[in-house]
Amino acid sequence: MADMVKSESDDRIAASPSVKSEDDPGAAGPFLSNLASHYPNIEYTSSFAWERESEMKISERVATKQKALDDAFNCAQGIVNLITTACDGEGPDVGQVQKDPEIQAWKEEISRLKEQHMSLEILVGVAGATGAGKSTILNMLLGRPHLLPSSNSEASTASACQVKYNHDDSPNHLFRAEIDCHTYQEVLCELKKLYEAFGQTFDEETHLSQMERMEQQVNNEVFIREEMKKIKAVWHLEREQVESMTPETLLDSNGHVRALLGGTQSISSANIKEFAELVKPYVDSSPTPQGFEVWPLVKQAKLYVKSPVLKEGITLVDLPGLSDAVESRARVAQRFFERLDTTIIVTRSSRAIDEKIGVDLMNEYQALQMQSNGTFRKKQFCVVASQMDDIDVEGFRLGSKVAKANVNLQNDMEEIGRLTHEKRETEKELRTRTKNAEVCKKKLGKATHVLKTLKAKKNITILKAARLHREKLEKAYRKVSTLQTQLASYKTTVDQLHGKLYKLEESLEACKGRAKWTCIRLRHEYIAERVKKNMKSKLRSSQDQDQGTNSENDGIVEVFSVSAKAYRDHLGNERSASFPETSYTGIPQLLTWLRTSALEKREAHLDVLLKALQRLLNGIQQWSNVKSGDQTVTFSRRAMEGILSNVHENHKKNLDTALRHWAGVIVAIDPFESIKHHIMVSSETVGTVVFKWAFKYPDDARKLDYMAYGTYDAILRRNGGPFLSRGSERRSYNFSESLAVPVLRVMSGNWLPVLHKYIPSHEPLIMKPIAEIWHRYVSELVKQIETAAPAILPQLQECLPVLRRILDEMQLRVREILNGVSRSSSDIQPEFRDALQTRLTPLFAQALAITGTGSFKKRREYLQQHVVERVQPMFDYAYKRMEEAYDVYRANVLREFVLISTFAFDKVKQHFDLLLANLKKKTRRSTTSDSGRDKEEVDDSIALKQNVARLVLEWETMWRFPGEVEDMSCDSLELPLEFVRRSNDLEDTEEDNDEGDEEDDSEDEDAEMGEEEEEDEE
Repeated sequence: MADMVKSESDDRIAASPSVKSEDDPGAAGPFLSNLASHYPNIEYTSSFAWERESEMKISERVATKQKALDDAFNCAQGIVNLITTACDGEGPDVGQVQKDPEIQAWKEEISRLKEQHMSLEILVGVAGATGAGKSTILNMLLGRPHLLPSSNSEASTASACQVKYNHDDSPNHLFRAEIDCHTYQEVLCELKKLYEAFGQTFDEETHLSQMERMEQQVNNEVFIREEMKKIKAVWHLEREQVESMTPETLLDSNGHVRALLGGTQSISSANIKEFAELVKPYVDSSPTPQGFEVWPLVKQAKLYVKSPVLKEGITLVDLPGLSDAVESRARVAQRFFERLDTTIIVTRSSRAIDEKIGVDLMNEYQALQMQSNGTFRKKQFCVVASQMDDIDVEGFRLGSKVAKANVNLQNDMEEIGRLTHEKRETEKELRTRTKNAEVCKKKLGKATHVLKTLKAKKNITILKAARLHREKLEKAYRKVSTLQTQLASYKTTVDQLHGKLYKLEESLEACKGRAKWTCIRLRHEYIAERVKKNMKSKLRSSQDQDQGTNSENDGIVEVFSVSAKAYRDHLGNERSASFPETSYTGIPQLLTWLRTSALEKREAHLDVLLKALQRLLNGIQQWSNVKSGDQTVTFSRRAMEGILSNVHENHKKNLDTALRHWAGVIVAIDPFESIKHHIMVSSETVGTVVFKWAFKYPDDARKLDYMAYGTYDAILRRNGGPFLSRGSERRSYNFSESLAVPVLRVMSGNWLPVLHKYIPSHEPLIMKPIAEIWHRYVSELVKQIETAAPAILPQLQECLPVLRRILDEMQLRVREILNGVSRSSSDIQPEFRDALQTRLTPLFAQALAITGTGSFKKRREYLQQHVVERVQPMFDYAYKRMEEAYDVYRANVLREFVLISTFAFDKVKQHFDLLLANLKKKTRRSTTSDSGRDKEEVDDSIALKQNVARLVLEWETMWRFPGEVEDMSCDSLELPLEFVRRSNDLEDTEEDNDEGDEEDDSEDEDAEMGEEEEEDEE
């Protein structure tokens, strides 16, 4: 079916031309060819830089369009300010400006477009296990190292935390937050589960086996212990105190806690550090000023921060687990996951090397869900191996086959050994020379004292004594001189050894850094290979065959290894031997990928805004044109409005008919038709799925261990999941999702081409008749005006660009409606899972009613039998629920298509009303006497339009010549291949070995100095 749809779609597209872009010389086609025969001087080819799409990469296009949008908003705001000033003033032109509905419509539409731009939301979800480093990575991407808490406690990401761009420029609102807390009923529901666990008994009356009782008791105690952590955090109560209360009295025991439930806390600050401290109690385990912790009560948090990556419309979502123990929080996480545009899964590098990546990070249902949303591809899905600097180099070198085979790594390790030995010997030599220098210094002090004593003796009259004194004095001088020379030599040697040791340490550090980096990169390559392999396996039978030939889906997932700590060190100008540049940390590559992942949605969003602003520009340009102000135009406005009204109505009916026809075509397309005969799933397949429900590792065919009885019991009590196991090894389970997987495999391989390819391919087919109708409409306008008022044809010529912009906007609206139908899969698919869970719930309740010895086995057998027997009606019911959800989108298609026609003709009417009003005003002024009041009124009106015209000219100039724009393109998203040492690293230490001779001389001097230690001091 997918191939047939694709072939039919390609044939239809090839047979029908689409509406071309304006930079194509033949783009106008029949739309302007007829008009051009009447007016050969019309120039319609646009020269705006942001329209020249074929000449640029997508990153350049988006950057150019973003700058064009910013420039347009700045100029448009200036025009709005001029008009607002005119309306608020007391000049003679105030009344006319206030009466022009088109001018007021401009102001409203500019404001609406700004709101539309600020509301752009590209959801990027970041998920991962506790301690994986999600929050730290988010802080680095935001450029705010201390914004989100980065501890390893569960409270760090206990609730979904959104980080959005802050458009509020108020001084005290540079950083804002809105914290939503759970309602009273939600918390009460969770507390009742705790009290049920308090009341659980596991004595002989339960008829469980001893092993089953022990397992259930252990799991029950684990649950109570985890829930009591939250109770202690909020209410500071022990278990005995809690058991003596009811859930209601516990909730009402703290007025501050009770006041938070169901409310939204607003926080703002002008200082990032102050803001982080104010927000911390809601996103971390820090206590509030009242002394209790809030994180167990928080459902979700929204933080508004100024950051370049957020300004592009990206919203980062720090997600808790999809199987959170708190059901309401798990639902929030699940809703986010179903709506994500981009997904980032974080895992620690040290764990990624030992685990089967892909099984633990994402189950098959989630992979199928992402595929149905069109986000299971490299552009919108990545895995981040965090803390890549946490690596045992020696252990990796000895334990990895790839490391053993890497010659450069082995050479570096040998060099590290040599340098370490040489450093050790140098340190030993340095200690010896330092000690010798200290001894020499002491001897020099003694010799100097002897010399001073001898010099102090005077008036020796005995000849023999005088001669002896002179000899001793000469000998003392020689000894001091010798010791001074020796000490200087020792100091020189010590300084040289210090220099040599410093160079050795630098070389050793660089060599270790290079070896560590080599290990990091080899491990990254290994992790990337395993992740891609395991992710591909998740789509084994469901993957669309066409995706295999699409380069953007090669590998399915992008893999990054990062070190947020090393990146933070670089931001703080701290040295890092293994990460000489920020590119080695992986964060810049991840940031580039993140921004690139948003380009497609950003470009579609920018196109809609720019086309609307382009139409506004043409309208404002025509209104502010005062060059023809002296021309007298005689016509009856009422008669002209009647003529135009007839033309509008006739062609609007034609456009309505065409749009309704194509809406019917789109509605008639049934993406489910191709899978109706596939909805039958064999009993054997269903039986295998149900049989694996009791396995501890249901996704791993190599492990056939049963889960604990208590875990199985808890999953059934939670209606099959989602459930997060409560042991030391936490695993997620969801029975209804696993049962939906066999059907979704078939569905995703058949209906996705219909939703994501076939339906969007109708855009050129729809636009062809719309463009023809619009051409006839414009031609009829020209003919009627040429007959009734040929004098205003020059003004009509100025309207032609506006009419074309409206056609462009109609095309964008058609495209958005078709893309909306394509995106409906993200809302439709969960209906199948939810419907299955609804029908499975009674069966789970019946299974729970089975007690006694061997109940674990009996429950499994009961579900095995009854689910297989009833699965086909379940699938039929779930299938019907999906069709009903899709019918909502079908109904919306007809409504939205009809609104396209209304939008187009409303804009035309508004523009022509302003045109006629301006012409009537010009005619009245040109025939008015030159009295002082009338002349002042004319001058003020012209002055306002001239001021607006100057801004229009500036607007046009910036669109034609935008100057330099930011280029987000990146040569590679890979880590650097080669390790480049820093410029201050010393490259060689061989020169330090040429000082041996001087050290030998020092040893000879030591021997001489030892012989003189026996000298007497007179």
